Amino acid sequence: MNRLILLAAVLLTAGTAAAQPKMRVERPDGKSAVFILENNQRPGTTTVYLKIKETMNCNVSNETRRYFVTAPTARLLTLKPTDPTRGIGYNYSWYHVPGRVDPKFDSTFVYRMPCPTGRPVKVGRTTYVLDNYTKEREDRQQLGTTFLLEKGDTIYAMRRGIVTGIERPKPSAERPAKTFFSTESVNITVEQPDGTMAWYVNFDPDHLLVEEGDHVLPGTPLGLVGSYDGEHYRISVQLLWHATNPDNDPKKPIVVRRYFPCFATAEGVVKPETRMICTAVETPELVEREMTKKEVKKYRENHK
Repeated sequence: MNRLILLAAVLLTAGTAAAQPKMRVERPDGKSAVFILENNQRPGTTTVYLKIKETMNCNVSNETRRYFVTAPTARLLTLKPTDPTRGIGYNYSWYHVPGRVDPKFDSTFVYRMPCPTGRPVKVGRTTYVLDNYTKEREDRQQLGTTFLLEKGDTIYAMRRGIVTGIERPKPSAERPAKTFFSTESVNITVEQPDGTMAWYVNFDPDHLLVEEGDHVLPGTPLGLVGSYDGEHYRISVQLLWHATNPDNDPKKPIVVRRYFPCFATAEGVVKPETRMICTAVETPELVEREMTKKEVKKYRENHK
């Protein structure tokens, strides 16, 4: 019987430990208030929610404002007195979420497969681990797409983006034989141009080829495929994004959503289901389509 290490909840906060962003309020003239986000060290986008409430003699209304921040420091909001002879009064709260909340994206966008080209591979869907033991196949929660590969295979970026997180958990103990999933895998998160996140799961920890903050294109090598049991090698990918909770739950205002991508293959454009055989392809169109004209010119000059 296969041994099991339980699946943890998917979070988009992956990455090395770093100091968290801070909100600073400046009072330049003793009456106004300037809200400044500082220490935003995460690459990519950070969504910041700033709620202003209980205002007095203030030029803004009581409401929550949302900001998409990509710089280490950002001036978000300035409160000024409506009566300049008096000071202002207010309370505030804030929180931040990694990535762009409620991004607009095209679910039919065609991705490059993350595996080597020219060789057929088995492709299927990953499911929530406990569902495999408690639910019928058609009722199991599907999480992502998995690719069965060979030892030494390189994993490639599926789309343009910036590496926003690399998980490098320390192994807790010797892994049981026949383990087919572990939360101790080395994973990479890439924020894509449309605000979605590509979560690549299970790299060889000794052969990563990118660092946080690196910009990648379709076909950029990310690292070598890992193995949970030293015998079978696979990479799993999930496309995720943060969304506003439609239930308006104040304790859980943001939820994680996911979708399953279409891939360019030698067999045509496919959205893999279970137990399919697909062959990855890489064409100039896949690599260049999200480049600027200047980038395309430089890329073609370097690939003559």
